[in-house]
Amino acid sequence: MRLPALFLCALIGLGTVQAAPERPRDMVEQSAEVVLTTLVKRRAEFRADAGKLEAFMLEQLEQTFDHQYSARLVLGRHSRGVNAETIDAFAHALLANLMRRYGKAMLDFDPNVDVKVLSETPLRDGKLMRVATELARADGAPVPVDYMVRQVDGSWKIFDVLVEGVSYVQTYRNQFEEQLRNQTLDQVIAGLRNGSVNVGG
Repeated sequence: MRLPALFLCALIGLGTVQAAPERPRDMVEQSAEVVLTTLVKRRAEFRADAGKLEAFMLEQLEQTFDHQYSARLVLGRHSRGVNAETIDAFAHALLANLMRRYGKAMLDFDPNVDVKVLSETPLRDGKLMRVATELARADGAPVPVDYMVRQVDGSWKIFDVLVEGVSYVQTYRNQFEEQLRNQTLDQVIAGLRNGSVNVGG
């Protein structure tokens, strides 16, 4: 599976949390396998209707992904002075573009996985946490996946994911840094929406 699809699997895998957990590792343990199981159970339905797949994934992301903070990190210096509405527009355009290009690859994900939480490391005096996990697969070597999370209004939310040491934030910061040398942020957002700008990885 290509790296962008693995990013999506990792992000979506934190979608369904029944109650606000006290610890980041609880969030991972409660939800990581639930969404992947749903993707398998509804595989035929999602293959037949890409719109249903995208709607399902966006719904899950709304619960635990800190879109705006992550988008500001991706944009880096290009986010300075930019209003929240434009940052949100970029965040949603980026995710929608990723899902259009790589969402269906998630449906080929091996359902026989075991998500193991290995450690939880506080950063910046506990304001941030890094939750290290391992995605054990029946058909291959385990995949290390680390979640970077922070507290937002009393809940833990993910803002970056590292798959095999490769950061979602850094991957797309590098790509958009190059694009934003020649285009405005509004032009990049429009390009993500209409497909003239596509994210890779």
